[in-house]
Amino acid sequence: MKAVKQDMVTRRPWLLAHSVPITFANSVGAALLCVAANVAILTFYSLPLLSAPDGEDKKHDKGGKKASTRACLCS
Repeated sequence: MKAVKQDMVTRRPWLLAHSVPITFANSVGAALLCVAANVAILTFYSLPLLSAPDGEDKKHDKGGKKASTRACLCS
């Protein structure tokens, strides 16, 4: 653990001099990019659900028994 701490102390001045500083604009830009990508993915997968026809699909009905409309009095 001491070696890791010593390495961090040794590299800190070099990193501060040679790396891009972390700013609010950099952080917000990355966050907005992630949000935009997630919204695009959700929209892509939701479009088929939103464009589906309303009502019942008749091709799955094979003439089976229909449920009774009478209420069951099982008491």
